[in-house]
Amino acid sequence: MVKATTVEDLGALFTAMDSAIAYLECLPDFTTAKKIFRAAQLFVFPRYRDFALGCIEKLIIVEPHVIDETPSPFTALCVELSQEYKLPNGLIKPAYYDLARSPPPTPSSELATDMMKLTVTQIMRLNAMQKNLVSFWEDIRSAFSYRHECASCTEANKSRSPIEDTLKNSLSNLFTGFVCSESQT
Repeated sequence: MVKATTVEDLGALFTAMDSAIAYLECLPDFTTAKKIFRAAQLFVFPRYRDFALGCIEKLIIVEPHVIDETPSPFTALCVELSQEYKLPNGLIKPAYYDLARSPPPTPSSELATDMMKLTVTQIMRLNAMQKNLVSFWEDIRSAFSYRHECASCTEANKSRSPIEDTLKNSLSNLFTGFVCSESQT
């Protein structure tokens, strides 16, 4: 199915063709990369499509395997783009993650405007991801704040690091309150 594109998208593709070397030295901004991607997808220019996806990925995922303190400002736009086109999971998952951990947008912010373009399904997916993140971090927080002083457990676990046990339990979604049965306390 051919997606609709705009004159601006086609113009961005022609500019990319004309400025190929310049774009290697200085990547285009998100909006331009999105336009190049859309036009390259429509007119079947796979190298330009891949180039545009690479640009978008670099703007969303600044450094792979490192979570930056500040979420990318382009995450909602990337998720919006995924409404029209199938984007790789390696791009969509970090975009959703960054969007899920973003602070709530103020009504007049760009993020609020960008999020208004998301579908109900995307908002529901984002909401589910936020709930899972909160639950995961609450498990870890509660594991570190809970002091289990059961004599039999204390004796049995002398050789293991308490932090190692705590992380192991919380990361496997177990609550530290269930480490020992009620009869042992």
